[in-house]
Amino acid sequence: MQLFQETFVDGQWRMTSWDWMFDIGRTVAYEILPTQQAILNVTFWDDGCRERMLALFYESGTGRRSLVVVAEEPE
Repeated sequence: MQLFQETFVDGQWRMTSWDWMFDIGRTVAYEILPTQQAILNVTFWDDGCRERMLALFYESGTGRRSLVVVAEEPE
């Protein structure tokens, strides 16, 4: 799973950042096994800019992937 952040600017969602873990020069994504769960705690800043978090999930062995909105700041 890889996390992304978008902000709502001029009527459109725009990519602002992504979250990767770094381990001795290697880039590694978070791994969630089928019997596991992940808890995502999100705090949105009160800066007048609407944000949302997305997670890109990869299925090991198949190459399938899906981008899912996991949190969105209310209007």
